[in-house]
Order: sequence, then C-alpha cells, then structure tokens
Amino acid sequence: MILKTIGSNMSELNVHGADILLSYGTPVAAFVNGACFRTEKYFSVTTSRHINHWLDSVQNVVKKPQSFFDNLMNGDFCDDCDPVSSPKCGKCLGV
Repeated sequence: MILKTIGSNMSELNVHGADILLSYGTPVAAFVNGACFRTEKYFSVTTSRHINHWLDSVQNVVKKPQSFFDNLMNGDFCDDCDPVSSPKCGKCLGV
C-alpha cells in the first residue's frame, strides 16, 4: 500500500492493484486493470474538482456506486468475480 499526497486534501493510494483517488480521505475515483471509474455520488464542489483534476485527460470514465470504491479499498470482492471486466455478484457490482 502506497499513499501519495497530490494536493490539499487529495491523495492517491495504490492498493490491491488499483490506483485510488482519495478526497478528504474518501475513495472517489480509481484506475483498475486499465479501466477508469468515478463515483456517482456527489460529495462537494471541492471533491468534484479533485476528481476532474485527477481524470483531466481520461476518456471513457465509468460511473460506479460509492460502495464499489469502498469495497475496492477493502479488497472486498469475491473469488469468482473480476470487479472490472465481469462483475457478477452484489459486492463486485457495487450494490
């Protein structure tokens, strides 16, 4: 697990093979296996700015429920699913 501060109240965490953007300590966006995700939950203007800055030139960003990012932080996925390419269960689908 590697934590890198990239701005005021904005950090990047590498954990479980994913790069995760933390805004005020909350996971809100991630790069996983070459795919890019952002939370569909609205937190604040500043957190939205953090996400937009981090994803500045990225295309094809998929919105996921906040629970997807919470599970990603905990590595809480089942053994039968790939949370990115073929999610099958509620945990991996972020529900």
